Amino acid sequence: DTLLRFFDRKLDVSAYMLGTETPGLEGPSQARLLDAAWRDDDFTIVGRYETVQPDFNPEVGYVRRDDMTHYLGEGSWQPRPRNRTRIRNYEFGFGADLFQDPAGRTETEEQTLSAGIAFQDSSGLAFAATNTFDRLTEPFPIRPTIVIPVGDYQYQRYSLDYSSNRGRGLSGNVKLGAGEFWDGRSWSADGGIEHRPNYHLDLNLTFGRNQVYLPYGDFSTTLIGLRFLYAFTSNAFFNSFLQYNATTNEFSANTRLNIIHRPLSDLYVVYNEQRSTVSRALLGRGVTVKFTNLFDF
Repeated sequence: DTLLRFFDRKLDVSAYMLGTETPGLEGPSQARLLDAAWRDDDFTIVGRYETVQPDFNPEVGYVRRDDMTHYLGEGSWQPRPRNRTRIRNYEFGFGADLFQDPAGRTETEEQTLSAGIAFQDSSGLAFAATNTFDRLTEPFPIRPTIVIPVGDYQYQRYSLDYSSNRGRGLSGNVKLGAGEFWDGRSWSADGGIEHRPNYHLDLNLTFGRNQVYLPYGDFSTTLIGLRFLYAFTSNAFFNSFLQYNATTNEFSANTRLNIIHRPLSDLYVVYNEQRSTVSRALLGRGVTVKFTNLFDF
């Protein structure tokens, strides 16, 4: 695992190679990544290569997509206007993702173009257009009663995103999306309100709504979350995240106490719980304690 920085930290090169050994899995079991990024005031360029072999098994971790090779390229240009009374800079960007299976066949391909404005008060407005190709080699049950069949799918989506100045005591953001979705259509609305009455307390309420129209049936999803952060001191924090999923009728809670007992050394006490809002049955519960200590030599 390595991170190298050059040219006054404008160029970052990072890489890792991981390997696992699991009884009963005798095939290739590595995960590798190489990432290079150039970042300055006007331009950002990122290139990435990563691969996850079929028998890579991190046990206590997770892998978002296994048995694949991923290529990524991103770039952005942030020109600054001469008269910067209200606008800090404009933002123009592109991104491209390619996921391939071990035989080199495309599984997912995505291209994104974006344009936006960053204002002097740290608020921002952005528009993005995304073209996606997905290949399903087996049926995808997107809902218990709705299954997307095997096939190749290409669709375009558009989004508009606004965020206000987070430096104020009350701030917020909203994102609207619409367009094609697999072989149907959908629209989405996401947003949040953040309230920071003082330097101890931070409250964040989030909301997400999706409406999907497919040939096999229509459905909607609703997700509501509340994040609570209280800083007792600069070294002791209480953080709680509560979430309600109206689609699955489930409520989950993640609560964490973090004490920094010395620089870069922490004690975490984490409590998780998940319940059904219909039967009120307990679906899961767990307590985790983690202690870290940095030794200087």
